[in-house]
Amino acid sequence: MFTFAWITDYPDAENNLAMFYSANVSPGSNHWNYSRPEYDALYEKAIVMPPGPERTALYVRMRDMVIEDCPMVGSLARQRFYVWQPWLKNVRPTNRYWDWYKYLGVDESKR
Repeated sequence: MFTFAWITDYPDAENNLAMFYSANVSPGSNHWNYSRPEYDALYEKAIVMPPGPERTALYVRMRDMVIEDCPMVGSLARQRFYVWQPWLKNVRPTNRYWDWYKYLGVDESKR
């Protein structure tokens, strides 16, 4: 057993499904060393497809394979505490996108 931190840094299921692609085995992102030829074939097909219902259907099949085969528990258990001044604008911390802070601004009238 091990713990592993992963952040979805762009909003596409491929970002997480790549963790189970056999070409990415450890020390790559596939730390489970999951390998299933059918999964790999679907992954290779999906990554060259444009977004749409057909690709989503492949993602669902791939997700279901991992759930069936791989004893893994995914979670988002990080806790963060933020303290900021009332003059700071656009404060919207999120675990999904790591660079939210680049949108911060200062309201000089409140400073």
